[in-house]
Amino acid sequence: MSDKHSSSPNLIFGYHPIREALLGEKNRVEKIFVSQGRHDSRFGEILDLARSRGIPVTRFASPLFQKIFQTKGVQSFVAQVSTITFVDPDELLQRESGLFLVIDEIIDPRNMGSIFRSAAAVGVDGIFIPFRHSAPISATVEKTSAGAINLVRTARVGNLVNLAKELNDRSIQTVALVPGVTLSYLDADYTLPTAFIVGGEEKGVRRLLRETCRTLVSIPMAGHLQSLNVSVATAIVLYEALRQRRIAEMKHS
Repeated sequence: MSDKHSSSPNLIFGYHPIREALLGEKNRVEKIFVSQGRHDSRFGEILDLARSRGIPVTRFASPLFQKIFQTKGVQSFVAQVSTITFVDPDELLQRESGLFLVIDEIIDPRNMGSIFRSAAAVGVDGIFIPFRHSAPISATVEKTSAGAINLVRTARVGNLVNLAKELNDRSIQTVALVPGVTLSYLDADYTLPTAFIVGGEEKGVRRLLRETCRTLVSIPMAGHLQSLNVSVATAIVLYEALRQRRIAEMKHS
């Protein structure tokens, strides 16, 4: 299941994503491009961080900057970064007491970015995504996550069904979020080592992967809708896991 480190050029926009990238993994940011004329504190901070790390900064006149990067005046700096470095799946699996997230065929980059942001906020130990049929870690994902993709260790795998089997073998309970099933997400125990499996926008968790999981849970719906957006649903179950674990910690302290 091993994966080579992956890196290729990419652009990210905005203060928060660029700042997180500069403060994160060494050598991740390759270049900074700036629009002349801006001199506020955030702009100065980005330039100072770039200089302190020896990252080249290229300046453009504002009209040319907007034409090149199609920012329409919204942003004044852009970073060229390498795509995130994926860790070996086996390295993540060593953390058997942790909280994991398995993302099954989510193709909307905004959903992917939101999920990374929630995962970072909760303190997820690792995310697994498939090689195929998954949103690439793009500038849109980076921006939507507000830089959170730099904060969560991520691995790519070829077969999520085999991954689920291995998680089960390691006594890491596999919990698939499936709309309409009887068991509410509120009635499962997430103080145990847990891997949540969340599915794509159209089909949800695929049948074979769903059948491999030890537990299926749903989020009860009071209205006419049958399910929530996958990024919202993921945030809900992750925060329930965090709530349960904090209560357990307080009881043991």
